[in-house]
Amino acid sequence: GDRSDMNASLSGSVEFNPNKKNTLILTYLGGPRQESHPESFFTTFSDSLFVPTSSYRRRVNNTELGWNGDINLLWTKKEKENGSEWSASLSGSLNGDDEKANFEQFNVIPSVDTILSRSQNASLNGVLSAQLDRIQMLKWKGLSKIEFGVKSNLRRSDSDLKTDSL
Repeated sequence: GDRSDMNASLSGSVEFNPNKKNTLILTYLGGPRQESHPESFFTTFSDSLFVPTSSYRRRVNNTELGWNGDINLLWTKKEKENGSEWSASLSGSLNGDDEKANFEQFNVIPSVDTILSRSQNASLNGVLSAQLDRIQMLKWKGLSKIEFGVKSNLRRSDSDLKTDSL
């Protein structure tokens, strides 16, 4: 067999400070990928005297094309008076694959029907997250701050498998 994988990524970020208290950050990471892994097998089954009872040759070729992308937006607001802070984030992730496989099996001993099979699997997966946090500085003795927040995640996963055989 042989295996070949190719991955590429593009990333970047932008930070914007409209004033001394507020910061907005936008980031991105994503890119395509490609995989290929053809394989070839020759298998022989023998009895206890090492006489071949059956034999076949099998070829399998798998290829996959895919991509992924992540984007994040973060906002923070700092309060100079006491050091308290608000922060909010929105994140999205999306990835997709298109995988194809071909399978051929040629029976040598005994010479019977050839098996041909193929499949295609397309998938799309996504996640969306939103989060809001607060850091509240305190003046009470023994306690310096309280942190609290809320987060929500939405996930979606789709897959479509098609296969046939001869």
